[in-house]
Amino acid sequence: MNDRIIFLGQYYEYFRNLRNLGDVLQHYAIVKWLKNHYPLFEVKNIFYFTAIDELKEIIKPDDVIVFQSGGAMGDLGILFEKWRLDVCEVFSSNRIIVFPQTVFFR
Repeated sequence: MNDRIIFLGQYYEYFRNLRNLGDVLQHYAIVKWLKNHYPLFEVKNIFYFTAIDELKEIIKPDDVIVFQSGGAMGDLGILFEKWRLDVCEVFSSNRIIVFPQTVFFR
């Protein structure tokens, strides 16, 4: 096993460029939680909306993929939803964890 967690979310290090401080704090807390509960795993942060072709070069078959929590599941944030579904389809053999989401469909 590779012992690597690929965390797809927002970088809290770049909070000045982000509009939602709540998302930044969620990212910070999740990274801290992952490192605390899985200390032997490398946690690799990747900004969401990274192109699928780029992700194919980064993500290995035994990596665990983790999506940040938030409020973009459904048709309210359709671009993010499509990207998340594309990631899940392309990496369907990987373990995938989605932290709690606010779900919205019209």
